[in-house]
Amino acid sequence: MLRIQFDTSSLFETIVKYRKDYQDFFIRLYNLHQIDELRIVIPEVVVAEFYGILRAGRTGKYIDGEYRQVCYTHRQILNFIHTYPHIFNMEFIEYLNTNYKWRAGSDESRIPLYKKDFYNVVKNRMGWDDWGKETIEKQTRKSLKILGIQDQYDYPIMASALEYDVHLLITENLKHFAKPLGSCIVVNIEQARLLDLYDDYFELMDIDDWE
Repeated sequence: MLRIQFDTSSLFETIVKYRKDYQDFFIRLYNLHQIDELRIVIPEVVVAEFYGILRAGRTGKYIDGEYRQVCYTHRQILNFIHTYPHIFNMEFIEYLNTNYKWRAGSDESRIPLYKKDFYNVVKNRMGWDDWGKETIEKQTRKSLKILGIQDQYDYPIMASALEYDVHLLITENLKHFAKPLGSCIVVNIEQARLLDLYDDYFELMDIDDWE
């Protein structure tokens, strides 16, 4: 079965900013997910980073013509995701709220404080104390240098795609991701929307191998 993962940036564009191009495509996929035609995969590390940036105010919106950072509450985040109960684990969302602080601001090295909580989720839930580096190199049989991956905060997203044997990874940050990522194809939303998910592109692959 075809498995499609959205990364944190694409998830934000879809269910927080409500970008029409993302929304239309996501709803199409979600409908197919519900009838078992494909699987939307939103790993815990993606949910954790998504939750963290919202709680810690790492995003913003225009208010009275001025762009302002916004720290979303737990309840507001629940309102964003409640429309898609088949792909979000609500118990895990509650776990994120109960066990981590998701503080706003940065430390003396200008590292956002929420990333410390994000790292602890990655370590505690996935067992990756290296952000998933070893998993990526083991699964692809290539070093991060050869893959051209530099941002350690993106490691968990790629590692989880490999762990879940995802076929298509959708991101807004193509330059930060290995392309391809093992057998996973990495695209942005514009590229993904051009694909007939069963014919135009994937006919080049052996669909039988995806079961």
